[in-house]
Amino acid sequence: MSSRQGAGTLPRKRLTIAEICGQHYRRMMAEVNRKFMSERYPDSAAVAYRLFCDAESSRDGFGQPFKLGLRPLGHDQVLIKDSNYEHDLSEKQRLFAEDPLQVWQALPMSADAQVEAFSYLFPNDTQPIEHALLSAGQRCQEDLVLMMLTDAGHVLAAGHVSFPSSWRLVEKIGKPMAQVHAPVPDFQEGTRTASMIERMFTKMRPSQPMVRMNWSLHSTDALRLPNSHDTPVDFHADGPALTLRVERQTLSKLPKTGAVLFTIRIFIEPLIKLKQHTDERHWRGLLRHLSSLNDDQKSYKGIKM
Repeated sequence: MSSRQGAGTLPRKRLTIAEICGQHYRRMMAEVNRKFMSERYPDSAAVAYRLFCDAESSRDGFGQPFKLGLRPLGHDQVLIKDSNYEHDLSEKQRLFAEDPLQVWQALPMSADAQVEAFSYLFPNDTQPIEHALLSAGQRCQEDLVLMMLTDAGHVLAAGHVSFPSSWRLVEKIGKPMAQVHAPVPDFQEGTRTASMIERMFTKMRPSQPMVRMNWSLHSTDALRLPNSHDTPVDFHADGPALTLRVERQTLSKLPKTGAVLFTIRIFIEPLIKLKQHTDERHWRGLLRHLSSLNDDQKSYKGIKM
């Protein structure tokens, strides 16, 4: 026994190389995540990097496909403002002027929840007389959606959605969550995931916002993509045309009305830039992740391999 080790003291466990590397990786990624979540002006590459390099997801930094992946979030991190703020708000105004019904829908039952959502997001601003969620959506880069509990479950009661990813607000308004997610593999009505989401909405605490990420591949950097993938993109295609589209989704339960407020923020990055931004291990993790998707999942993500 070493002279430094007293009687009755358990010997220190020797860590394997894999465990040491794992600890170092978690510390490194914790710092990346801390910087990402604390900075109010992240770029899209940082968001994409966090999506694929989450220390809690797997050893290679890449999580499991088609999982909720919800994590707690601070109230001051629900909205993110970056250097594209003026551009995104201008684009929202243009889209609303062209066809307001494509970007703004609300059921009469949502009026009180809209006001509560506005006050939640902008507590220091004067409340609008009507269409409060529309006014809130015109002040931030995120799209906004309100889900409200009815006899049919939580339905999409109001939304200001300028930058959808393969869906149209006008087709989803008033529908339950399972029907809203009908095109998503394993999220359809009657599935375990659909039931789990409904229970989660019911049990959510108003004091704790949550955040998750979603992603897909495209051959365009357009913010507004209401149409589903007609032709899957070739993941192995050369050149900068292939883009990674990341949705940062937050969920907040409003204490007075019980409505669930979604914020959806879009970040777009050329896939080649993501490859340059991450190390080889994370890129291999992405490739393994893609190869594990079934045909329906690949089609939904817009991938041809």
